[in-house]
Amino acid sequence: MTMTSIQPGADRPHDPTPTTYAGPPEGDAPREGARGCTATKADGSPCDATRLRDVPLCFHHDPASAEAAAEARRLGGSRRRQEQGVLTALDLPDPGSLDGLARLHEVATFDTLALRPSVGRSRTLVALVQLGLELREARDREDRQTSDEARLKALEASLHRLPARTAGTSLLADAENYRRVLS
Repeated sequence: MTMTSIQPGADRPHDPTPTTYAGPPEGDAPREGARGCTATKADGSPCDATRLRDVPLCFHHDPASAEAAAEARRLGGSRRRQEQGVLTALDLPDPGSLDGLARLHEVATFDTLALRPSVGRSRTLVALVQLGLELREARDREDRQTSDEARLKALEASLHRLPARTAGTSLLADAENYRRVLS
């Protein structure tokens, strides 16, 4: 058995042109090269988008894709409007917050309960129950953290009210003095 070494790029023809980095474009000249769009933006700055294959322009500047770009812009705007409408209709405060997640869980539970009985509905309800338990645990952790922070602030405030320890007094006298201040 003979071992042959595989040369990198042996299956591809050798390109004799050197590949060097010429640095960033100077001034407001458009970025030229293998990947950059050669167009300029409306404000005169170079377009930094990646160009299309076999065309020196990006998707937004290529006249052949103008219709598709206009449709993409239209759909992007309608998507944002649709998302805002859903947030308003479902009364979601902030989908990323604990309150928003709890509201979304509530809506999903009611919608699932409205479906006809099926195996899929049962599985979804089991998953919603598990998620509800996790949300409850998260809410309890948040409540504990809030109460712990309140207790810590109260303790810090009471420590600031204590008189400074007098030199030469016993610890028992200091403890009595602190007890009188705290009560």
